[in-house]
Amino acid sequence: MPLKHHKITSIHIATLCVLGFSIGTLAESRLEIAHRLTPEVKRTQGDESRLILSGNAKSLGRIKPFWRTTPIPDRWQELNENWIKKLPETYRNAPLYKGRVAPDPLLPFCDTISAVRLLGGWDKTWKDYPGGVDERLDLAYRKDDGKLAYRWELLHARMDDFIGNNVNMLIVLDNVPYCFVKNSANELYGQVMGPDDPKEYGVFIRDLCKEIVRKYGRKTAEKLRFRIGTEPDLIDHWKDSTEKYCQMYDYATAAIREVLPKAHVGPGNFLSKMNGRQMDAMDVMKHLATGKNYATGKIGSPVDFLAISHYYSPSGPVFAERKTEADKRMLLDVDSHEDIRVSAYKLKSYRALSPRFKDVSLEIHEFGVLSSELYKESRIFKANAGVREAAWVHQAYITALDEGFSDIFFWRGIDYSCGKDKPVLHGSGWLRSMLDLGEGGEWYILDRVLATKNESSAMALVSVKKDAAYIFSSVYNLYRKNDADEVFSIELDRSLLPFAGSKPLAVREYYQNKGNNIIEQIYQNLKKEGMIKKEFDNGEIYKPSVLSTPSGKCRIAFQSDKFVKMFTDSFDAQPFKGKIEDKSGKVIITRKVTTPSLLVLEVTAE
Repeated sequence: MPLKHHKITSIHIATLCVLGFSIGTLAESRLEIAHRLTPEVKRTQGDESRLILSGNAKSLGRIKPFWRTTPIPDRWQELNENWIKKLPETYRNAPLYKGRVAPDPLLPFCDTISAVRLLGGWDKTWKDYPGGVDERLDLAYRKDDGKLAYRWELLHARMDDFIGNNVNMLIVLDNVPYCFVKNSANELYGQVMGPDDPKEYGVFIRDLCKEIVRKYGRKTAEKLRFRIGTEPDLIDHWKDSTEKYCQMYDYATAAIREVLPKAHVGPGNFLSKMNGRQMDAMDVMKHLATGKNYATGKIGSPVDFLAISHYYSPSGPVFAERKTEADKRMLLDVDSHEDIRVSAYKLKSYRALSPRFKDVSLEIHEFGVLSSELYKESRIFKANAGVREAAWVHQAYITALDEGFSDIFFWRGIDYSCGKDKPVLHGSGWLRSMLDLGEGGEWYILDRVLATKNESSAMALVSVKKDAAYIFSSVYNLYRKNDADEVFSIELDRSLLPFAGSKPLAVREYYQNKGNNIIEQIYQNLKKEGMIKKEFDNGEIYKPSVLSTPSGKCRIAFQSDKFVKMFTDSFDAQPFKGKIEDKSGKVIITRKVTTPSLLVLEVTAE
């Protein structure tokens, strides 16, 4: 049975808005909307889940490698900590680098970044920047006579490495430099007030674009995209009025388009939750759709993409078995990837406000990790880093692709506990590196028939290429302590595997579970020796560099060669440990797996 895809029409959403029901004020809760939007999935009373690639499977066509994107905020752009001069041995077997000579320098597993807080306006209380933070780190300042002047050398320092190494950049114009604001205010991420004179601020943005063209050339400059703000409906980023944000947006985008007429621009990545805490994003979008542009005097403002931030916390539950339906609903609310459908619903409601927005892309500019259940108990915010996080990310990715998201900026998961020269990847990092196998193929989301035995979720993506198909699958359970074995089969219509013809198929696998994932194994090793900090000794998997005691860190270093070998071996395809059947125009691949786990299959003709 194919997935039943719930279509949200522009007419339906526009009607809600006309009647006065903005997405932020709907009577339905975020969770109720998520349940309503989630496609129906057929279930069986048997013990085997089925993932089906047939003519009814949802085709995504060719997709760009969304998994190679990450935010790079403020001082990280200058300190060059992201770059490595030589490809580590730990990465040489990864699909992206196998058989290649590494570029020098290299931004690992990444070709697109969002340059957050590029302009300055940084928090003056930060202690990790050499010499401290003050206005001297802003791109713009005022001379003694009050006229604007610029520190373009800082712009070059923040952009040179990325541009010089062909990294795609989303330029983020968020924190306004201090010289534009008489009564500035600082929150968690720095200066949060808008410019006193938005028109003057627009002159600065125009001059910024001119300098980018002068320094890097028009051809390069025209490839850049520009986002106006970061989470502007969150007080930690924006403490000014909705009107001031709209003024800043209009003057900034008008300035960009004056210099770079074809540049793509868009508003800040709004919060994923239904109600913003500083201003209503719907009010902003109504102005951009039908309001009078403050800079041009025309109706409407340019919008080429709509973005959102999507974070999850906490992960749960702390109890082995769910207790009540209320418990279950609470956990679904914070831990289920289906909540992404609410984010899509929110952005589609904005897209429906104007025919000009009909084809704008939907993007996630901050995609957050699955965070700790300790946050619920003691406000300790630490990210999962093992296989469970990887399976959760995999299924969140599929849900996002199903809803039409095209870009998903994920905070990179790299761990250096085995040594600075031996970086390894978190579970989700391993997943993203494996997705490189499918680049250039025709992508599909597999239909699902799920077993009800353990209430686990099995999902898969397929990339069909000229000479192979790659199946990226996972098994995930909402309840952390439900880790029973699962059996699932993957059914492939031969008509969708043209490279094989009528030849027999060969299958190889890459498999990650708690038994062979490096982060999980480091955790188990430390736990056995009593070398995990007490506050993290609850069974959840975090970065080893965070959860280990000082003696634990020494132990990891002492055994680093063993752990590194485990990691590098994970990029080598292994013989398939399941069953292959070929009958009636279908190929059925069956395997027993554990929960949680990731299984990547390479299918070729013998």
